[in-house]
Amino acid sequence: MSNKIIIQNNRAVVRGFVVNILLILLTAPVIYFFYWLFTTSIVNSMTGNISFKNWGFLFKEMNLDSIIIPIIWPTLWFTIKFAVLVTLLDTMIAVPAAYAFSRLNFKGKTVLMKGLFFFNAFPSATIMIAIFFLLVNLRGNFIIAYD
Repeated sequence: MSNKIIIQNNRAVVRGFVVNILLILLTAPVIYFFYWLFTTSIVNSMTGNISFKNWGFLFKEMNLDSIIIPIIWPTLWFTIKFAVLVTLLDTMIAVPAAYAFSRLNFKGKTVLMKGLFFFNAFPSATIMIAIFFLLVNLRGNFIIAYD
């Protein structure tokens, strides 16, 4: 009996080791990409000096061949705040809903589960592309209400 338990524990350890190695191999290119991005944008390849000159567009207006590029930091900061807020709200809604779906039996549960699967099966960017083409093909034949 104890040999069977030891073999099962060894299998679990080997399975966990394989899964961890696989995850490391899958995430290593992404980590390397970010490392390469920041080192090439911060370290000058000619002199080896560290400079944040390439990131100046975040905090000051830049002039690029008579084209004025506005400061991007306020927009970036708003985007960060919005992303954090949406993540918190989504988590506050999704956790109780996930608990309800996993533990409770209620009428319409399978229909709602299929609906969740359907809406998550397609990336939102794909849906936005479809809506864009729909609006372009309407050519302004829709009503915009003003107050």
